Amino acid sequence: MARRMRISRAGLDLIKRFEGYREHSVAIGGGEYMIGYGHTRSAREGLRISEENADAILREYDLPPVEKAVAEHVHAPLAQNEFDALVCLAFNIGIEAFLGSEVLALVNSGEKLRAAEAFSAWRKAQIEGRTLLVDALVRRRGAERALFLEDAFDLPESPSPVIRPVFDGASAVLAPRETAQRVETQSGEARIAIIEEADPSDESDTGDTSTEAAARAVSERLSRILGEDDTPEAEPAGSAAPRGDETGADDGPSVDEITRAVSELAGEEDTRADDAETRADDDLPFAPAPEEAQLRQGPRRVATTFIDDLETGDADAVAPPPAAAEPSGWFSILLFALAAFSGALISAWGLEHVGTIVGNDAPPADAWDVYAGPFAIVLGALIFLIMLYYLIRALASRGQGSEAG
Repeated sequence: MARRMRISRAGLDLIKRFEGYREHSVAIGGGEYMIGYGHTRSAREGLRISEENADAILREYDLPPVEKAVAEHVHAPLAQNEFDALVCLAFNIGIEAFLGSEVLALVNSGEKLRAAEAFSAWRKAQIEGRTLLVDALVRRRGAERALFLEDAFDLPESPSPVIRPVFDGASAVLAPRETAQRVETQSGEARIAIIEEADPSDESDTGDTSTEAAARAVSERLSRILGEDDTPEAEPAGSAAPRGDETGADDGPSVDEITRAVSELAGEEDTRADDAETRADDDLPFAPAPEEAQLRQGPRRVATTFIDDLETGDADAVAPPPAAAEPSGWFSILLFALAAFSGALISAWGLEHVGTIVGNDAPPADAWDVYAGPFAIVLGALIFLIMLYYLIRALASRGQGSEAG
């Protein structure tokens, strides 16, 4: 049982590292203040606290209710590191949320490895009116999960030559589908951290932009692989001259050539003005993934290089938006529902027809009247079952798409 346990120094340090220390009280909205390591209950404007006192308040005032809740509601035996990790999680998400979490249910059922994976369900937060995957919470859940899985006495072995891992497609559902956002909290409010982009016109010590620096690294790596040890000395900053000696001997592609090649492969234009404008309009801390940018901008024209046995040329192709931008499947759902309803109507007519023939003492005027009813029943039931199957699949796909979004 986890009763009468207290958090250890390892768990306390983990909480302190992610909560952050604030010497002076800061307003967090709604007339509330925060000071020290996330302390709010007795914080007010104008307070100042030392780091030692903040540590004492965290351990002796803020954490005991959390420790008590974990101890009283966990009914499985816990090691110290497991108790520490659960207290860290409950302190961050709140006692009420912890008591209703999958983590607690799995721990009590003895499924501790699944409970460790369930930590990752608490990585999002409401920031500036949006539910975002937060970089700090991803790291915090990872640290708590690592602490929870520590076992200093009986750590299982998994030697690579003996246990070779294989890809587990089921684990892909745990991978975040959106970029984790950097969030600033020093001012007492959560704000998305904006990373300022470097000005392409601003000359640095090397004169290289990020693309040119990557191109230079690729060129140097190719030179080492091909055994070209006589790599010329680095060019002056901002120089656009091609690599090679003055006689025109070409030791390899120049930085500009590689830069243009990388830009073409990435579907970029030669000018960087549009790229800078796109970054200026973006309110995220990091540039969006190509798929996300494509989703926002819609189809755009990209340069595609095609190569065959005879010649090499360039062709313009329209890059279609990703599948995620397709409209919803409500039309398919409605179509399957109508088809299933039609099958049910056909079966109902067949049943009514059979009942009419059975209840009529006179013999049927045509042989078709004898078989029309059973045939309609079978055909309608077949249509109903098939359309019902596809309707259920369409609804399930719709539900999964909603959860992913």
